Amino acid sequence: MQQTFSPVRRFKKNTSGRDFVVGDLHGCFTQLRKELEASQFDPSRDRIFAVGDLVDRGFESPAVLDVVRRYGIQSVRGNHEDSIVRWRLYGANDGFVRGNGGRWLLDMTGDEQSIDAIVAYMAALPYAIEIETDFGLVGIVHANVPLKSWPRTVEALVKEGIDGKIRRKVIWDRSRWKLPGPSGFGSMRHVAAQLFKRLKSGRLDTSGWVEGVAAVIVGHTPSSGPIVSHNVINVDTGVVYGGNLTLLRLDAIPTLLSQGTRTAPAFGRITQCSPARKSEQLQ
Repeated sequence: MQQTFSPVRRFKKNTSGRDFVVGDLHGCFTQLRKELEASQFDPSRDRIFAVGDLVDRGFESPAVLDVVRRYGIQSVRGNHEDSIVRWRLYGANDGFVRGNGGRWLLDMTGDEQSIDAIVAYMAALPYAIEIETDFGLVGIVHANVPLKSWPRTVEALVKEGIDGKIRRKVIWDRSRWKLPGPSGFGSMRHVAAQLFKRLKSGRLDTSGWVEGVAAVIVGHTPSSGPIVSHNVINVDTGVVYGGNLTLLRLDAIPTLLSQGTRTAPAFGRITQCSPARKSEQLQ
């Protein structure tokens, strides 16, 4: 799976089929298959994009390259992919990879060819994706858009190096949901619980519209259901924690945005799932 790294990857309008975006998968690939089958996904016409964090914590993570090839998934880089790249290519300590559910990859020691193939794929992932649609440009990043302008964010992503401030923020930042970064919580369940409390109380303090784009789709911060902050849509619904897997159809975005800032349990497919057991094989 040879790809050349580009910090931003752009896609023309899909004139023959549908476009979907899936939330953080974390190795729950059997559930992805079920959702795509239920949606009658046709890889010859339809496209699927991902918000990153394809792997870690879920038992099916080693199958990531097979799944990407099978469905033609186009993903941005998540913090989990970035951590793996830093470990393998830049000499980062493996403790962080292990502590974030990456033992599956460390256990592959000895199969260097497979590890190298996985890391090469992840190193080529962009920080942002742009998709042309009938209602305007749709952007995808893993966590957040740190600037108020999408074009300025894209420009910074192109110019910066791997340790650039904007690159770092698009894969880690939770400030839109008023939650601290990964060091602030010991459990992603706690992150989800805190966000849910804010949503119920009506105290979700958002960061405003992102200019120069119709909508931006993100993940990274798990919630009990998809949520909307102005024109930013979060589709990480905690599949690997026993929550949901969200599959968003891009043509549902205008209706969703018109509903305003709220939990949004009724667009695309949102279905309960649990991580696959070790004994289960990906079909």
